[in-house]
Amino acid sequence: MYNILAFQLKLTLWEQQLRTGNFSHFPTLDELNPGNTAKFVTCIAELKTRFSKRFGDVKNHAEKIQLFTVPFSADIETVPDKFQMELIDLQCSDALREAYNKQNLLLFYKNLDQNKYTNLVNNAKMISVLFGSTYLCESVFSRMKFAKSKTRSVLTDTNLQNTLRIAISQLPIDIKKIVKKRQVRDYQ
Repeated sequence: MYNILAFQLKLTLWEQQLRTGNFSHFPTLDELNPGNTAKFVTCIAELKTRFSKRFGDVKNHAEKIQLFTVPFSADIETVPDKFQMELIDLQCSDALREAYNKQNLLLFYKNLDQNKYTNLVNNAKMISVLFGSTYLCESVFSRMKFAKSKTRSVLTDTNLQNTLRIAISQLPIDIKKIVKKRQVRDYQ
């Protein structure tokens, strides 16, 4: 979350600085083309707009994301009521604090007692899938764009669907088994 907010602030800063002719963060641009910055300002403004659209929900979930990423620093009085009792128990446990410091975040929540910390674990699940599911969707659209290119435009919707299913499947392909079944069918 911090990286997203930091990048948005950097885009705003860069846009303002380029508008005023300040090239401190773009030394190569200053050397190559200091007179024509309008297209670079437009490019950064467009990037800022797209980035805001793409990550607009992050601000809506900021409190839950922060609770997920730094639960031992969360202020108990400001978190939603359903998290308060669980958060007190969590923050008072030296063993859990040590586990949090030694493990990666997802592993920490995976090993957390789901019966005792139900709301915290559910929050962790919700936050952790936000970005993973977005990545999966982007990946599928990228593969679809590749599969249905100008050179392969004759694909039917069924063929495209099957191609995508194969492309995103995590299952290993047993080519020998497929070929063997095909050969038996062809000769019968």
